[in-house]
Amino acid sequence: AQGYKCCSAGCQVIYTDNDGTWGAENGEWCGCGASSSATQQPSTGSCSANILAQGYKCCSAGCQVIYTDNDGTWGAENGEWCG
Repeated sequence: AQGYKCCSAGCQVIYTDNDGTWGAENGEWCGCGASSSATQQPSTGSCSANILAQGYKCCSAGCQVIYTDNDGTWGAENGEWCG
């Protein structure tokens, strides 16, 4: 949600901050996402109306939650953020 793309699966974490885990690909920062503290989103296939209102789609059922904020839980699919 900060304008950075998600890294490829299995990326090497080179930096961690309050926003998550970070790697680099093609000379640019990217979000690794998966971490030991990551949780699984309930398999409802639905998401917060706040996320939809921002123009993002709901993730597929059971996607991995990589970020949580006041709008809901966020994951990534096909290089795009989803709720």
